[in-house]
Amino acid sequence: MLNVSRFVEIFGDIENMVAKLVWLPTWHQARLVCSDMGVPAEAVSTLWQNHGVLPDGEELLHLYGVILDALIEKNFTAYGGRPGRLEKLSVAALIERMGDISDWPLYFTAAVLRVYQQFIEAYLNILRQQEQKPPDWFPRVLSIDPGLADGMRHFYSDSQHITRKFFKLNEELDLLLAIDRDNQASLHQDKIDDIIELCTV
Repeated sequence: MLNVSRFVEIFGDIENMVAKLVWLPTWHQARLVCSDMGVPAEAVSTLWQNHGVLPDGEELLHLYGVILDALIEKNFTAYGGRPGRLEKLSVAALIERMGDISDWPLYFTAAVLRVYQQFIEAYLNILRQQEQKPPDWFPRVLSIDPGLADGMRHFYSDSQHITRKFFKLNEELDLLLAIDRDNQASLHQDKIDDIIELCTV
């Protein structure tokens, strides 16, 4: 960012700017992020060994994939074992909504992840049918199509319940993230309790 004051002028204040902008690291910054996260140098070098000569721009995308995998591993450590493909997609989706989830109570993230996994499993089943993919197909990165997800609430009887719960859960998570956990600790805990109850119903 070359001119912070210009960006503040556009967005109104630093907080709004941080909320609206996404930082994508350069190649060098991405390598530093990998190093800071403890990603072994061999894991990065296999990008070129496994894929040969990558087209222009692909290198950085693969490096972002390594960072995403490291984030998922970090956020999944407390659950024991290594995450499978469904768990990886679920953790990635939750990180996308909440940021780093490793600081949240384990009982909370475990309950939320169960709902995410149930929804994503149902979503993938429909996506596989629509795109004529095999039953064991998983995308490298999952981008949830709002139209398909909304259709699951209305037109797919097998997935209506979990989809409605998923939408409601995301609304509640957004409300939770808006609460200042330091200055509104009681309200923050009440919202966590509400979410746990929603997840277990």
